[in-house]
Amino acid sequence: PLGAPQLKKMTLERKERAVVSPQTIPSMEEQQSMMVSGTISDESGVSRGGVVTPFPWKLHDMLESVEEEGYAHIVSWQVHGRCFMVHKPREFVELIQKYFNQSKLASFQRQLNLYGFQRLTTGRDKGSYYHKDFLRGKRELCAKLTRHKVKGTKVRRAIAPALEP
Repeated sequence: PLGAPQLKKMTLERKERAVVSPQTIPSMEEQQSMMVSGTISDESGVSRGGVVTPFPWKLHDMLESVEEEGYAHIVSWQVHGRCFMVHKPREFVELIQKYFNQSKLASFQRQLNLYGFQRLTTGRDKGSYYHKDFLRGKRELCAKLTRHKVKGTKVRRAIAPALEP
């Protein structure tokens, strides 16, 4: 049987032999372009994680189109464009089915939380969802939003209005 040092040496030798063709790796500019356009994908055309269009891009697209489609009374950007508000949660469930293929508001809210959105609890924007890199007309900023896995602590975090934007 092989000892640990021998296995480690064999593993390192395999890694050294693995050669990656430079043609298969997009340049930094190409990667940035793909992130902005929402087309980060592998050979199959599916983005990382098996999602064709990541949640923040879909959300931004939905918010940009709801006014044209006559749904601004259900969900819309706030006047300043730094956060958005769901005005009618029951009717919004129908919209999330259309745009996100989800049927539960709680699932939508969980996605918001995983991407770092905050629900504002005070001020004129009370009840709105905010993220510093999610702004009206700036879809390219969605590339900065990353999904974080959250392990449940079974304890809800205390709301600190003083820390809200």
